[in-house]
Amino acid sequence: MNARTGLLLRTWGVLTALTLATMLLGKAGHGAIPGAIPGIAGAAAVMAITMVKGRQILVHYVGLHGPGNRWRPVLIGYLLVLGLAILGAYAAGLLR
Repeated sequence: MNARTGLLLRTWGVLTALTLATMLLGKAGHGAIPGAIPGIAGAAAVMAITMVKGRQILVHYVGLHGPGNRWRPVLIGYLLVLGLAILGAYAAGLLR
């Protein structure tokens, strides 16, 4: 196994662990786990984990690593704007 394959496998493992974390937080947000982070704080935690996952996918699997890549900041910025819009819509729904 070469270094690039090892990096991709480690990244895949991290992504899998983060997916399990978002599943647990999502379940906790619906009252399935007592004493969990409720409401907007739980949704913000899920969204933060999701953004970390999105960045990892962009950098390691889409191939946006390395210097001089102009697409990386554009797509990561898009990911951030989209995540904040989703979180804002969720928060607006809670305030009703």
